[in-house]
Amino acid sequence: MVKFFEQEARFPRHVGELPKAAVDYGAGQLKVGPALLAEYGRHGPWGAGQRRV
Repeated sequence: MVKFFEQEARFPRHVGELPKAAVDYGAGQLKVGPALLAEYGRHGPWGAGQRRV
């Protein structure tokens, strides 16, 4: 996320904007599947409904 912000000057709007390798790495760190991580990104506490942009 930080590297994306450094390069794009904004945070990603959805997981699809992140490189697959980054999503896979994050999922591995959390010990969940990449699909579950993508679902959390849409509906979890960092989802669009919770962010103020």
